[in-house]
Amino acid sequence: MSKQKGLSRDPLDWIGKAPEEQPKELPAVPPTRGVVVGRPATIKREYEKSSQEGLPENWTRATFILREDLLAELKSYAYNKKSSLKEIINEAIELYLGAVNKGAKN
Repeated sequence: MSKQKGLSRDPLDWIGKAPEEQPKELPAVPPTRGVVVGRPATIKREYEKSSQEGLPENWTRATFILREDLLAELKSYAYNKKSSLKEIINEAIELYLGAVNKGAKN
């Protein structure tokens, strides 16, 4: 019977034996040039608040509480327009503030 590693009759016979010889050094890997790996670099700028981290200039994160039915309508509208919820909310706020400011001038 040939001796197979890990399949002996005594499962504890490895205790007390010297470890098998392992290579001391890993082979050198040649450097790769022009190959970009990993995730893309994030936007590097100084932040005033942590909510701006990883966002373009003049953008920030905010949390709002709103009714579930309004959120469902917004999501449906965004899906039908093939836009993101972020784009739809920005557009709605811009339209609202434009109307409010126009009304305040009159």
